[in-house]
Amino acid sequence: MKKLFFLSLSIFLFLSSTIYNPEDYDEGYKEGYCEGYRDCKGTPYASCVIPPYINNQPYINGLQEYKDGWKEGFKHGQKDHCR
Repeated sequence: MKKLFFLSLSIFLFLSSTIYNPEDYDEGYKEGYCEGYRDCKGTPYASCVIPPYINNQPYINGLQEYKDGWKEGFKHGQKDHCR
C-alpha cells in the first residue's frame, strides 16, 4: 500500500511540474513586452520599461507557454509605445 501511495505521489508531482507552469507565461510576457518597446524605439539597447500587470485571462484561454506570453507581450508593448 505504501509503494502505491508513493508511486502515485511521485507521478502527480512529476506531472504537475511539467504540464503547467504559469511562471513560463509570465516570463515570456515580460520579455516580449520589453522587445516590443525596444522595437518601437528602434534600438535593441533601450532599457526596458516595467510591463503592466498580467491578469489571469491568458490562463483561462489556454495560453500557458513561454512563447504564448512572449507573443502577447510583444503585441502589447508595441500597442502601448508605438504611435
